[in-house]
Amino acid sequence: MTDPISEPFEPDSRWVPLRAGWITAAGGPSQARLLAWRGRGATDVLTLQRADEMQAWIPGLCQEQGLGWIHLPLSGRRMDRPGDAESLARLPAVLAVWDEPRRVVVHCSAGLHRTGAICYLLLRLSGLARDEAIANIRVARALTADELCRPARSGVLVDHMDQRLG
Repeated sequence: MTDPISEPFEPDSRWVPLRAGWITAAGGPSQARLLAWRGRGATDVLTLQRADEMQAWIPGLCQEQGLGWIHLPLSGRRMDRPGDAESLARLPAVLAVWDEPRRVVVHCSAGLHRTGAICYLLLRLSGLARDEAIANIRVARALTADELCRPARSGVLVDHMDQRLG
């Protein structure tokens, strides 16, 4: 049997270390995709979608599969809507999940902006420098890192996340 940590999590993503565990980035799952996550080493799923956009079956299917489920709803790329500040304030507590050797899949809808931002913040809160955090996200999922660093009308997302870190 192969070690799920050394194998790609999905064709375009890999596990990267975070504290005593690992993290990876993904787009929103189908039921079949979520079922496959357990076999690829996942122990937990961190969903960043709002309740009105996520698939209602995600929490129950996670429970059925023995996966921990964490819900940290965020509004979108800018994370500036009501409720976002409360979710972001929970990040230090969420980071404690990785005090154990957990393997957590972080996802939103496309696995780009919210996923990249939260992976970045978690890696930075764990002590990584900006460039190290971006490099780890690039290993976890290159497309997510590209979007995190891509200039947009509202600015570069990673710069906005650095401002949130103070």
